Amino acid sequence: MKKKLLIALGVLLALLVIGLICGIVFFGKIVKTGVSEVGPKITQSPCDISGASLNPLTGSCSIEGFAVGNPKGDYKQPHAFKFDKFSVKIQPGSILSDKIIIDEVMISGTQIDWEGFTGENLTTLQKNIEEFANKLGGDKKPEEGKKEEPKTEEKPGKKVIIKLVKVENSSIMIGSLGTSIPMPPLTLHDIGGSDEKADGVSTGEAIKEVFNSILGSVTGVVKDALNKAGKLIGDGASKVGELGKDAGKSIGDGLGKGVDSIKGIFGK
Repeated sequence: MKKKLLIALGVLLALLVIGLICGIVFFGKIVKTGVSEVGPKITQSPCDISGASLNPLTGSCSIEGFAVGNPKGDYKQPHAFKFDKFSVKIQPGSILSDKIIIDEVMISGTQIDWEGFTGENLTTLQKNIEEFANKLGGDKKPEEGKKEEPKTEEKPGKKVIIKLVKVENSSIMIGSLGTSIPMPPLTLHDIGGSDEKADGVSTGEAIKEVFNSILGSVTGVVKDALNKAGKLIGDGASKVGELGKDAGKSIGDGLGKGVDSIKGIFGK
């Protein structure tokens, strides 16, 4: 009897080990499929990765070549932004609970494409992400003159707490200037609460907070670059003939309007 029990336990252990090995081996393919299917539901644009790896003992995983396509529209570039590497460290014991504790999210080598003067591609993605967050429990106010539609019952998702988010080694391609400029490092703390006992936030709310912070930083950098470009054009035009002055003023005014419209993106 004991011998049969030991054999059964041995078989069960062998199956668990084989399952774990298969999970690790095929993790990249599983994540790639998940990103290509779930990502577009969040951004309403194509999403893809080049590879992924997992260390189940430490609760860390990384994604390489994560690309988010531009939303529908007349955009020159296929992608709104791309990450060289996106790594996450999760407390393994929290995965089976109703609140996942993420110790760190590292985003490096980000390439962001700012289309036009106002970055319409990025603000459209922002709107799409906010819509996704609202579906997962965010507050959504009905439009004026419209009655609030009855909510459909959805199974509540897990809550998350993210202790630290770092975005580094990033650059912004400003299409209207035809140049790429560096973006300063960005650090966020305590998304969902400063204590592990906090309630946390939905996955959608966490994604929205991170994206909005990145977009806010990008907007500031682009606004400064357009201001400087407008000043250089104006200064250069003042050193040539009257026709050159008028042309420089016209271009500078156009850039100025673009800068003013950017300032309204976050009400800043």
